Amino acid sequence: MKILVTGGAGYIGINFYNRYCLEHSITICDYGIKHPGNDGLQYLAQDLSLSYIEQFDGIVHLAALSGIQSCEENYLDGIEKNICTANNVFSKAGLRNIPVVFTSSQAAKEPNSSKYANFKYICEGLAKIYGSTYIIRLSNVYGGDYYLRKKNTVVKQFITKYKEGEPMEVHGNGKQQRDFIHVYDVCEAIMNILKMTPEDKSPMDIGTGRGLSMLDVINMFPNADYKFEDSRNAGTDSSIADISQACVRIQFLAKRKLEDYIKEKI
Repeated sequence: MKILVTGGAGYIGINFYNRYCLEHSITICDYGIKHPGNDGLQYLAQDLSLSYIEQFDGIVHLAALSGIQSCEENYLDGIEKNICTANNVFSKAGLRNIPVVFTSSQAAKEPNSSKYANFKYICEGLAKIYGSTYIIRLSNVYGGDYYLRKKNTVVKQFITKYKEGEPMEVHGNGKQQRDFIHVYDVCEAIMNILKMTPEDKSPMDIGTGRGLSMLDVINMFPNADYKFEDSRNAGTDSSIADISQACVRIQFLAKRKLEDYIKEKI
């Protein structure tokens, strides 16, 4: 397959490329990357032409401003990188019926919880209009290549604090639940969709179906020290994937467990 990955220099994009570049022809489109054979021009997802997009068998649309805080603080940038880029990719792929996998978020289920959630919700609406896009709502992603170097999510923060002998910081009461999925499982789900292209394109949760509180995660670290901090805007109190549709439509079930990853890294 010839696959275009927008936002391909980001965390999930790098892992997807590394896992499948020997099996498929994968092209990365991202900010600051120039592609051979394109006149030396820098192609961004919001600028991709129909003639460029139509050469691919499938598209993985990852390009976005990610993170709740980033979207709150830079919402105009978020509109451009989330909504404008999605509109361009979805509309042109739809004209040629090219399957697109759009990585949305569990947060889109409650669009009023943050600007980030609202951006994802709007992009899901665009995907439904143009018709060739598969929407996957990701849980909290961890692990894989460059995770500890590139990301600043709670699992990475806990591992870093623990190895440095500092107390882990828990915002709020620590009882808020999240579903943690390994990035390799996410990559496999994306590839399953591109290969199977099921008829049903309604939003599909990608996660483990298992909720863990922050205190549950801390208990995975032997003799962990932690402290409570003031609550901050972190979206909803509970976010757990409903994996039933992924099991049926793309025969997907996450294989990896957070506790195994933590044991490996500490």
